[in-house]
Amino acid sequence: MKHLLLLLALFSAAFASAQSPWVRNRAGYYAQFGYGVIPSYENVFGEDENTTQGKRSLTEQTFQLYTEYGMTRKTTALFSLPIRSIQGEFSNDRVQSKQQHVGLSNIMLGLRRTVISGRMPLTATLKVELPAVGLSDDDLTMPHGFDALTALPMLSTGMGFNRGYWFAYGGYGLRTNDYSDFVNGGLEAGVKATDWWFMAFTDVHYPLENGNAVMSTAQTVTRLYHDNQGWWAYGLKIAHEFNRFIGFNLYASSAGWGQYVPKKPALGAAIYFRWD
Repeated sequence: MKHLLLLLALFSAAFASAQSPWVRNRAGYYAQFGYGVIPSYENVFGEDENTTQGKRSLTEQTFQLYTEYGMTRKTTALFSLPIRSIQGEFSNDRVQSKQQHVGLSNIMLGLRRTVISGRMPLTATLKVELPAVGLSDDDLTMPHGFDALTALPMLSTGMGFNRGYWFAYGGYGLRTNDYSDFVNGGLEAGVKATDWWFMAFTDVHYPLENGNAVMSTAQTVTRLYHDNQGWWAYGLKIAHEFNRFIGFNLYASSAGWGQYVPKKPALGAAIYFRWD
């Protein structure tokens, strides 16, 4: 079995509803608070899937608030606020040092609009990620987000059944500050048994390598928020509904291919509240 991989920004795992084709009812609300972790790792997928290994060990944690609000019958507003904690141990032949950095990562604002209604709706979504807050000019400080503005327009479609659903999505991402553009797409499906949902998903983030962003020393050493990051990932989620308003989910993901991303299990959990 191949190494497990974190889905960066968590949008396709704990926060996969950000890609779904369904809008909220007017004044409907959904809020989710999630936690994700990549335990201590050294190896990452290098360029063209080659493994790179440095004299450092990193642990990544993400705390993220994700919300949806039904502005109208056909339009839903999206918002996410991620906080990243990066812990690192670095060593050479003589010196060993430890660092920890916590910061506000790339805030996401978005709108989802129904284009075609019906049993199999078509929905257009625009997500914009703001540059990370509080990034340091110090080349030795571990980054906690992209120093760039990202715009991701996408289309999604799917179908819901009595005790199941599926949806697919695809979009083109543009990133400023000389970072490469990327293509993003994926598929998710789930079935319900009693009060439990069992879901499988896959997500592709393919960099077009058309940028010329200058990486800091820390980005080169850690590969954190490196240009031309990419992956093909797949995974499982389970969710439990306590009632029609409150529930939680757990997830894990696995990589079939990666570039500048960790080779280590990615696990997460989230609790949600909804009002429709």
